Amino acid sequence: MVVDFVGVQVMQAFQVQVIVDVSHSVPDRSYSLGLARAAIGAGVDGLYFEVAEEPGMALCDGRTSMRLDDFCNAMYRLCELAKAVKSYE
Repeated sequence: MVVDFVGVQVMQAFQVQVIVDVSHSVPDRSYSLGLARAAIGAGVDGLYFEVAEEPGMALCDGRTSMRLDDFCNAMYRLCELAKAVKSYE
């Protein structure tokens, strides 16, 4: 799967909200935050994450699911980044 950030602007030209599915766009969770930061920089309206308390025990998508603790810690930083990006629009 390829995430095309040019498509973000194209889709937003249709005045629709653009959400990037972070979890299903990466081979494993180690790439999730990098993709999320890139998506925020591209101006997406939201992010979708698979989150599990114990991803190794998940019935599906465990490899790409973020750990709940990691997700909670990352959200603050991602929100701060989104505010900074919005201030430049």
